[in-house]
Amino acid sequence: MEKRISSPGSRTFLLRTLCTTAALSLATFAHADDLASDGFDSGDLTGGSGRWGADWEAAGTSGGTALVGGAGGGQGQVTRLKNDARLTRNVNTSGCTDLALSFSAMVLNYEAGDETYVQVGSDSTGYTTVHTLTAGDSDGAFHEYAIDLADFGGAVDMKVRFLSQTDSGSGSDYCFVDDIVVSGTPGVGEIPVAAAGEDGNVYLGDEGDVATVTLDGSGSSDSEGAISTYSWMEDGSEIAAGETADVDLALGHHELTLVVTDADGNQALDDVTVTINPGTLAGDSFETADLTHGWGSWAGPWSTLNGVKMGRPAIHGWRAARMRGTNSLGRIATVPGARDVRLTFWARVISYEEGDVCNLKFRADEGAYTTLHSFDIHNSDGAWHYYDFDLSDVEFADGIEILFASMTEGDSTNPDMIVIDAVKIVGR
Repeated sequence: MEKRISSPGSRTFLLRTLCTTAALSLATFAHADDLASDGFDSGDLTGGSGRWGADWEAAGTSGGTALVGGAGGGQGQVTRLKNDARLTRNVNTSGCTDLALSFSAMVLNYEAGDETYVQVGSDSTGYTTVHTLTAGDSDGAFHEYAIDLADFGGAVDMKVRFLSQTDSGSGSDYCFVDDIVVSGTPGVGEIPVAAAGEDGNVYLGDEGDVATVTLDGSGSSDSEGAISTYSWMEDGSEIAAGETADVDLALGHHELTLVVTDADGNQALDDVTVTINPGTLAGDSFETADLTHGWGSWAGPWSTLNGVKMGRPAIHGWRAARMRGTNSLGRIATVPGARDVRLTFWARVISYEEGDVCNLKFRADEGAYTTLHSFDIHNSDGAWHYYDFDLSDVEFADGIEILFASMTEGDSTNPDMIVIDAVKIVGR
């Protein structure tokens, strides 16, 4: 495996032809501490060690998001990117200097115009491309890359991102990424731990658009002393300070970040999502086995095609609705004149393969169905996820119908399944 080294704005050199300056830079990288690393040995996007923040965030629309799998050749588990896939993760480099990024990559079947950008930055400051993989790298072999990030100051919210831009019409343009390491010289002392609390939902009554919410960062800690400051941020601006704080939040989603600072100036962050909802118009946590219950303004029981099983696992209580094979689950709620309507629920997708899908649809007042979301292989991680769909731009003169339509190969021997729980229609 050949090694390549670059700095932002420079060309990339093969190790066997490195100039003296590049060789010295590579030696510098070798003596820096590994601040965070991930070889994807976990088989998913949740592994790694060191100063990583949350899990890797995989996104993309044309052909799916970044996926973890094998690449052959003894490389083990890697991440595969194609089309417009992107892979992003926060790494806390607060107080660190001499930063560098290294990784292994293999480019396969790239043509002119196909590129994967390696970027560093943050959502608040923007991203800088520090290296670009192109058709010139497309030799079907893994190479090691080392990128000097000395021009980047350490930051609590630094992110590493791999952004693919390839021809979506080609099914074989891939970039495989592995063994990602962020290195550098740590500052004084250990970094603190920020804890912003659990995500929460607040439901308003019939009137008012603002709710007062108490933010609680008391779970934060520092192994070498007390936390010096607590700063609560939204959209890059401070909205409150202190270990606990009361804030007024308007109707909608609020992605908040707690930044804590210790006596040595080291920082850490943690995110929390607070959603201010209208009141619940109708809901069901499937606590009965006959699909006839729930609360609120349901017009009747759930309707099914080919049967929907009830049972564990559930996110709330004892039961949830389990769908596999070809079947559907639908229900109508009477919500005349409702406004600020949202549809929320929890879902868990298990063992989906290519071609397996469950479409979530809705319609207003017996009109045409609109597909809100299609669950497929890219949602199939076996974990519970919370979904929230904004229908505030839809006029409901009478009612709303929601429909889950499953089309998989699931049967008694195939566990392809989606599990639905805690369905709510909120609004006023």
